[in-house]
Amino acid sequence: MAVVKNMTYEVIADINDIRKFFSSNIVEFGKLSNSTIFLTDDFLITWLECYSDCVYTLQFIVFYADYKIIGVAPLYIKHDEFFELRFICTGESEEDEVFSEYLDFLVRDGFEGIVVSQFLSYLDATESRWNKMAIDNYLETSFVARYVMPALTGHGYNVVSHCEGFRYFIELPETIDEFYQNKKGSFYSGLKRKRRHLLQTDGVSYSVVMEQQAVVRTLGNIKRLHNERWKNSNVCGAFESDVFFKFHNLLSSRLLNKGRLFLLVVEDNEQVISVIYGFVFKGVLSFYQSGYITTEYKRFSIGSVSHLLAIEIAIDKKIDVYDFMFGSENSYKNKYKCSTEAMFQCEIYQPGLMNSLKRVCDKLLHQV
Repeated sequence: MAVVKNMTYEVIADINDIRKFFSSNIVEFGKLSNSTIFLTDDFLITWLECYSDCVYTLQFIVFYADYKIIGVAPLYIKHDEFFELRFICTGESEEDEVFSEYLDFLVRDGFEGIVVSQFLSYLDATESRWNKMAIDNYLETSFVARYVMPALTGHGYNVVSHCEGFRYFIELPETIDEFYQNKKGSFYSGLKRKRRHLLQTDGVSYSVVMEQQAVVRTLGNIKRLHNERWKNSNVCGAFESDVFFKFHNLLSSRLLNKGRLFLLVVEDNEQVISVIYGFVFKGVLSFYQSGYITTEYKRFSIGSVSHLLAIEIAIDKKIDVYDFMFGSENSYKNKYKCSTEAMFQCEIYQPGLMNSLKRVCDKLLHQV
């Protein structure tokens, strides 16, 4: 890499300017190795439109080297008593939580050190505006974990992190036959049998939603099925939140137009009995949420069989990875014989005695 003579950053604090930044196509961030669906303009902008009450001030940081963009950090300061510096798409109240994952800095190869250096300068310049930085659901292979955390620790910041759970994913082969050859055992053999019996039932069919009107209808179905299922367990379903449902209505419409939406619908004589909702980006089908009838179709293991159908569709479409995303150590996702990667959560406090005391007080407040 040539010697860089000018290094700087700018902070975009207005959503319209963020829109302009993405529409300018100055840098194709989607091609960067750690780019995910959660870091696309559709996800970030839609979240800001729906969850603006969370935002005290936007801190969308753009990093430059010799006047060329080399990276971004999509952050904001949360509007609460702690004034947390956070990634956009995190920090909602629990009942409204989108639970975005794999959030990270997007940085061009070879410029990691410059971005970290400029981020440290940003933190120094804004230390009076935030009390702590909170990062949720990041991977151990992320830019944040590999570059930002070591630099912060080395500069005296107090970094408190712990493993929150795991990413569960399956690397897909080229053919469905090869997939089943690799996934031997009673679980998959049982699912294959139940899949066959389900699809042999008169009136049962499945399809992938491709039209805008069907998207709206299908989201209504997944909301109903998901909430009914959890209501039977005396737990509130995710789609009971109005802002959460609004977010996904807007997001799914935008993703459909770009070929990034995945909605699998299983029907029995035109009655929707199962829906798989996910995102397709850079060869990865990310399973986000599902809804299905558990009573009449229990003998078919309708939820698990729906995943199997989604995996088969993904293989047919030459998708590389079926990503179950986050799960705890004892998650049901273990049954699918997934590969795993640890996911972390951390809180970062500014250097100095006073900030160490703030950390202790913060911890005590959360325990009350």
